[in-house]
Amino acid sequence: MLRLLLVISCLLLAILSLSGCRGRKAGGRVDYSSDRGRQIVQSSASDSPLTVSCPIGMVLIPNGPTIHGPVEEKNGVAGEKEERLTMKAFCIDKYEYPNQPGESPMRSVTWVEAKNLCGTKGKRLCSEFEFEKACRGPSSTKYTYGDGYAEGACATAAQDYGLGQFNNCVSSFGAHDMSGGIYEWTSSGPGESSGASNEMKFLRGGMAADNPTVTSSCTYRVRYGVTSSGREVGFRCCAATTKEELSK
Repeated sequence: MLRLLLVISCLLLAILSLSGCRGRKAGGRVDYSSDRGRQIVQSSASDSPLTVSCPIGMVLIPNGPTIHGPVEEKNGVAGEKEERLTMKAFCIDKYEYPNQPGESPMRSVTWVEAKNLCGTKGKRLCSEFEFEKACRGPSSTKYTYGDGYAEGACATAAQDYGLGQFNNCVSSFGAHDMSGGIYEWTSSGPGESSGASNEMKFLRGGMAADNPTVTSSCTYRVRYGVTSSGREVGFRCCAATTKEELSK
């Protein structure tokens, strides 16, 4: 009788052990058991991962944290401090408009004209925050190429140059001529206006020959009237990312 009881006990223990295990089932579903309760992780065969991408001629600036400022601005508001921001992913033109390597950047364009030209491409002007993040790269450096000023790495605003000509004037994200060359319109402004004729917006990314160390930094900006233009003023465009389904 004792031997029979031992056999029955062993059988019961084996059955209980088997009932506590869960294996992989069809459709990618896995059940997990624990002493704290049951957690189910569902991985449906119909679910596909997504990736973000940009149109041809643009580079992807990924989402995540970035540093903004402290902004340097001639005749600007004193006391602006460094900010830590979290930004959504976006796309930015690899070069200044017309965004074609080797060509000369478009100059003497007003903010209104720049805004409209971006619109015809299905894009928009970049905000100053987007411009600065693309310029500073993932390490948030002061200049597009690093933390220290490098003489001759980028063109000055008055200088004639081809887009992408200065191989060292490129951010770690792959955007060219953002820490030198012509000043570029942004969609951002001080928010002070008394009429459309004298509304101000911020220019970013240029370099003045008489003060290159300050003016070519990614944090420097200039205020300019939206109907004003000059040979040292141009722009580039930004756009939202697109989501695509990864092939299986």
